[in-house]
Amino acid sequence: MPKKESTISPEQLRQKQAWSGRPPKDRIEFMGSLVVQHPQFTHAVNEIEARRQRVIMQKKGAAFCIEAETGGGKTTLAETIQRTYPDIVTDELTIRRVVYFPVPPRPSSVSMSSAALQALGDPRWEKGRADVLAQRAIHLLLECKTEIIL
Repeated sequence: MPKKESTISPEQLRQKQAWSGRPPKDRIEFMGSLVVQHPQFTHAVNEIEARRQRVIMQKKGAAFCIEAETGGGKTTLAETIQRTYPDIVTDELTIRRVVYFPVPPRPSSVSMSSAALQALGDPRWEKGRADVLAQRAIHLLLECKTEIIL
């Protein structure tokens, strides 16, 4: 059978040459950051953005749940949303539009508030009664101008 010739575009050649000689660690890191977006994944990202816009316009919070089997892309979705809205660091404060933390194994007001505080970088995230932790978490979320909690 004759060997099929492959053609490579100038852009593909440029990209290939850019990786020439790069350490394997860099290549592996880059590959790990790639996301192949399935239509349902793209729909979920677009839905989150649409709801975010509605909440901003209506000035009223909203919640919804994302559930999927293990390996269904929940963490990838959360990481994609975080990359879409990176932190904005100013001299006065850090604006953290997206806060992501996994739901603790045994969710409670204490464990959820602690997880939120830890994700926000509170050094005392595990100290305090349930009501104090919740108040601190709410205060920090508002202060950081958080728009999405995942």
